[in-house]
Amino acid sequence: LRGFIEDSPARAARSGAYFLSGPAGSGKTHLFLDAGRRALDEHRPAAVVFGGTFGTDDVWTTVARALDLQTGLSRAEILGAMGAAGEASSITGRTNTGD
Repeated sequence: LRGFIEDSPARAARSGAYFLSGPAGSGKTHLFLDAGRRALDEHRPAAVVFGGTFGTDDVWTTVARALDLQTGLSRAEILGAMGAAGEASSITGRTNTGD
């Protein structure tokens, strides 16, 4: 039990971080795209950024661009924007769509 509780996957789950690995064609991309589509269909914020998107730019510049945020934002500002979107949707479980 101690080994299970202290291993990397359990620590990641407790922190809210996940690492998904598997062979090509096993459905990893489909899983994330499906989860993102479901969230958007329910008017919850979601973003899927593919590894191929990341090049020589700073990782946070790439994330900001993928989220259609202005470039030049700091890591803290980008994470703050993401957190605010999540917090806004957690009040009702959905973002305000103006309906």
